[in-house]
Amino acid sequence: MKNQTTNHIDNVRKIDLQNAVIVYHSSVYSVDEVNAVAHFMIGKCQSFVSLDRDVSDRIQVKLTSKKDNIDELIEEFNEELVNYRFYQKMTARTQPLRELILKRVLSCTDAAAGETEP
Repeated sequence: MKNQTTNHIDNVRKIDLQNAVIVYHSSVYSVDEVNAVAHFMIGKCQSFVSLDRDVSDRIQVKLTSKKDNIDELIEEFNEELVNYRFYQKMTARTQPLRELILKRVLSCTDAAAGETEP
């Protein structure tokens, strides 16, 4: 089977029905983000993540599936990467609020504990 691209942004090279290579630029996604998604997908496929600093900091992901569903896995990997990025941004954005709530809860707990002591 001849190598094919499977999406409109041309970052995927489909090798056959069970293998593909996805390339991301490290200025868009970090290696940690791509690694996290690869780890999340362990039950569905095998993946190998590598950073190629010689060729403009590209992150290359080699996906291998036991089933003939590589197109589905490519789409799912890309979706999970977007979801993970969004989750990280929302976690960072809401961290001060979560810390404030936790401090408030702990201060109320400390005050309540102090009232019951003789």
